[in-house]
Amino acid sequence: MTDFFAEGGWTMYPTMLFGALTVGWSLVLAARPERRFVPLFLALGALTTMTGFLGTLWGLTGLVKASANAAPADVQTIMSACATQALNSLLLGSVLVVVATLGAASGALRVALTPQASVAS
Repeated sequence: MTDFFAEGGWTMYPTMLFGALTVGWSLVLAARPERRFVPLFLALGALTTMTGFLGTLWGLTGLVKASANAAPADVQTIMSACATQALNSLLLGSVLVVVATLGAASGALRVALTPQASVAS
């Protein structure tokens, strides 16, 4: 797991932070499915996704810069390292958003199965 983070570069840390907050907030939504909790959940999910994409763009930028100045023999190694950085951040963000969405969906299911008179808004 430490290789996964090390290969992903610095963008893994904000992605993990925002993803953990998103998952935590989805648990709040699962336990207390109230409309007032939804906007923060959506904002945290978007932030997690965007930091994952930021890591992807950072890795692709590094790939272009490094391969432009590299010797032809080194291009394969550089491409592999930069692609790994780009994809690890996106993978982490995607997994955390999927897990968080499952948590929030369980709260939405509870609301759907509850009679309307007793649902908190």
